[in-house]
Amino acid sequence: MLTRKPAIITVSILFIAASVGAILLNFAGADAASVNPPPPHQNHPYINFNDGASAIPAHQNNTLLSVTDVQQYVLAYPCPIGPTVSGGLPKIVVIQLMTSRNASRVMGGEYVGLPDDALVYYVLLKGPFIPENIITITGADIGIADRMEEVFDAYTGNQLVWGTR
Repeated sequence: MLTRKPAIITVSILFIAASVGAILLNFAGADAASVNPPPPHQNHPYINFNDGASAIPAHQNNTLLSVTDVQQYVLAYPCPIGPTVSGGLPKIVVIQLMTSRNASRVMGGEYVGLPDDALVYYVLLKGPFIPENIITITGADIGIADRMEEVFDAYTGNQLVWGTR
């Protein structure tokens, strides 16, 4: 009877090891393209396009938003980075219609999220800001941010990216 228990334990361990191995082989055999789709052929090699976050209401007839539409939105809603040090409104330095590629260049290569020729509004705001919504890779506090940049889709009004340097 003592010899049967170790045999049962050994068979159980082998069964569990074989089951785990089969599961791992199943995942390893998955089509790599379905797990990691190929990157877009645009201005960033490893990030897929997205539509952004809902922000400025689009025009009903799908026409281009105006600078006034963007200005009204920026002044009416809190800055995503956080409040200004004074608690007042930030200063709008630039609101400019440009291509996604140009907005990326203005922001030092930051990925915008749309094809290179898509029209976007680039917005530069001056604070100073208290960055409440910034998380750094190291977890370090970035202190006071002097400026903030935002990019909006020129047709949908969606906010595509925002940040500071």
